[in-house]
Amino acid sequence: MAEISREKFKQIYRKEKDLRVAKRMAATNMAHYNRESAQHAADSSMQCPNWILT
Repeated sequence: MAEISREKFKQIYRKEKDLRVAKRMAATNMAHYNRESAQHAADSSMQCPNWILT
């Protein structure tokens, strides 16, 4: 997967209309850019870690 800047990610996130996709993007953002574990991001999103990783 190609690396994108945090600013580009924010632009894409703001344009997302599907709430489920936006929620997953936010959790992935938390895990990737904040260098948090998938488990922590999943707990914060009230989802299972596999939801973040897939």
